Amino acid sequence: MRTSASRAGIVAALLVSLTSVPAEAGVLSWLSKLSGPGPFLGLDASFALKCFRWEQGKTDPGPAAGSTRVMGGDTRIITCSHIPLQERHATLFATVGAAWSLDNDLDYGGRPAPTVGMLKSGMSLDVTVFPWLDLGAGGGFRYFAGSGFDNFALPYVQPVRVGVRPLGFAKLDWLIVTFSGEFLLGVVDGPRFGATDSYRESNEFLQEWGVSIDLPRLLKKRRGTGGRNEPGAKRTLPVPRL
Repeated sequence: MRTSASRAGIVAALLVSLTSVPAEAGVLSWLSKLSGPGPFLGLDASFALKCFRWEQGKTDPGPAAGSTRVMGGDTRIITCSHIPLQERHATLFATVGAAWSLDNDLDYGGRPAPTVGMLKSGMSLDVTVFPWLDLGAGGGFRYFAGSGFDNFALPYVQPVRVGVRPLGFAKLDWLIVTFSGEFLLGVVDGPRFGATDSYRESNEFLQEWGVSIDLPRLLKKRRGTGGRNEPGAKRTLPVPRL
């Protein structure tokens, strides 16, 4: 499946070109070790596709205004206008990224173990619960490539995504530390990576840590047009941070 890497590149290019919207850059990301290759270190970027804001005590303007009624009498207004972190809201993100393995413990029968490259494309929905905390879930595909084996792709799901702004109290709410727990769906074994190893895992659980920058919020502060209480483009949660 040598075409997998090129397909991943096309997907990444389309997402970048079609979503010229507020983005968050993954300055650094670390994906825990597979039972074979890894850990992986890399970068990613997320793009906000749609924002969902809950506003208490407002009349639902009706379907024509793009609103739907949710439990508790709130009105969920679909909007991509600037939203301050103090307002509870959710954001749908598209994410692309790339990473490389820092190690590869598989047995290649005396041959040097290759570096494994990985591309990621996915989507997530993250909710800003507090100004300093985001919670969400996501999923997508990871594409693996390297010398000595056919490229392949596997889907993944992230039932847990966490973003924390540890320096929000110092008005550095553009800096985000992220964590996600994910399951890489399917079977991964030594031969898939071109190894003679007997390693074989199904639906392996991985951890991903990262440090991200909320670019729109940072640029807004640098221009002096916004503060913590100023509406700002919602961040995109990390990336592969491969």
